[in-house]
Formats: sequence, C-alpha cells, structure tokens
Amino acid sequence: MKSNIFSNKITAVLLAAIVSILWGTLFPMIKIGYRVFGIDNTQVASILLFAGVRFLISGIILVSMQCVKKKKLELPKGNKLTSVLVVSMLTVVVHYALTYTGLSLADSSKSSVLKQIAFLIVPC
Repeated sequence: MKSNIFSNKITAVLLAAIVSILWGTLFPMIKIGYRVFGIDNTQVASILLFAGVRFLISGIILVSMQCVKKKKLELPKGNKLTSVLVVSMLTVVVHYALTYTGLSLADSSKSSVLKQIAFLIVPC
C-alpha cells in the first residue's frame, strides 16, 4: 500500500505553510512581474496576456508532473473535457482576469483584502 504524503502531520503542516507563503506572495509577485516585463497598467490586453502566460506555464508544469507520476499522458475526454473547460472558463478565467486587471489599477494590499473578503460576501 502506498503511503500518503499527508499521513505524516509534520509534513502536512510544512506543506500547508509553504503553500500559504506562496499564496501570500501572489499579489506582490504580480506587481513585480508588471514592472519587470514593462506592462502598462492601462493596457488590459497586456495584463491578460501576462496572466495567460503564467497560467499556461503553470498548466504545463502540472500536466508534466502528472505524466511523470503516471508514466503516461492522460487527458480528459468527452463529457469530462467539456466540464473541465466550462468550469475553467467560468471560474478561473473570469476570476483571474478581474484580479489581474484590478491589481493594475489599485494597490495590491487593497486588492488582497477585497479578494479575501469576497468569500464572506459571495455564497458558495
């Protein structure tokens, strides 16, 4: 039987802390990315392209890791593919398009506070 990485409490806590730290650096890293790549805050298309490239790279990394883990390329088919595309378009794309655009127009600390209280305002 394979052991689960989260079965060890210390490992689970350390991984949760690392993920929290990475998640907490999201807004400052986006702002730094805007400066490094010379993205103009008024050009929404450039902002969305920057976001899209980041997510494309993340997706390639995740698919590659899954392929290495399973030792084969496995993509969703049929209804599963449709479901994945619909959920990604409605949640991830719209959510992050608004987040990246908002970050270009506002202070990152204000954006992060608004993003965190959204879960209190919008019912799941």
